[in-house]
Amino acid sequence: MEILAGFDFDTADIESYAHQNCKKKGFITKQPTEEYVISEPFLYPFREVHFFGESNRLLASSLLDEYLFSSVTDNNEWLLLWRPRYTEAAVEEVNLVSTDSLPIAEEDAICDFVGKMLDSRTSQQQELETVNKKIRESNSLFRSAASLFLPRSPTTIRQQETMTQEKTSVDAWVKATSIVLNLSPSEKPTRVEVGSRLFAEMVVILYKSIETKQKRPLVLESPLSGTLNDSRKSGRPMSRLLSLNQICFRLIFQKFL
Repeated sequence: MEILAGFDFDTADIESYAHQNCKKKGFITKQPTEEYVISEPFLYPFREVHFFGESNRLLASSLLDEYLFSSVTDNNEWLLLWRPRYTEAAVEEVNLVSTDSLPIAEEDAICDFVGKMLDSRTSQQQELETVNKKIRESNSLFRSAASLFLPRSPTTIRQQETMTQEKTSVDAWVKATSIVLNLSPSEKPTRVEVGSRLFAEMVVILYKSIETKQKRPLVLESPLSGTLNDSRKSGRPMSRLLSLNQICFRLIFQKFL
């Protein structure tokens, strides 16, 4: 079993950290307004995904959440399944056999999921190229000699504002996918290869409001972390995903709590 090296969780420290991050009221008394439960540290699976370009050149690699990816259909939530930084983590070989391990995802299923995400990214890259061309043409027309003496019409102004807004939206998606996939905004992979299964040590804390019973997940992820605050930052994507996606929320907390 290959494990991503990182922070060593200590039960007492996690208990103290969970209490510190519990919501409280009162300036002096600071009475907790939440209850919480803490999972035991557990090993969680990610899969390497390698992206290749022309001439079979390796462009980049990233790590995908192997357990939850098949339960996520929202494009924005796709971004929360990736851990691009974990490709930098050292990998430790551990002789450990878990009797409660999660099933290994089929490579075809992973490729299909990644393919849908890349198709969306490619579509937005093409749209961005089209919008940029329209903006350049519009700006070129405005800078022409005749336009120096003619004010822009309200229609022209609205058209340029619309194109700018469209560019902002499309550009944001291209940049966001570039970050999580470790690609540059201009790169267009032509082939995907599924790599090794790598495990990250995690802890999940579930807070529940005493008054409203509203639940709040907090995930700690060990890889590349040196402190509990670091592990909280690393766990933010999953914390956010569990807050947004009730299917993922149930899968995690039924399995690990």
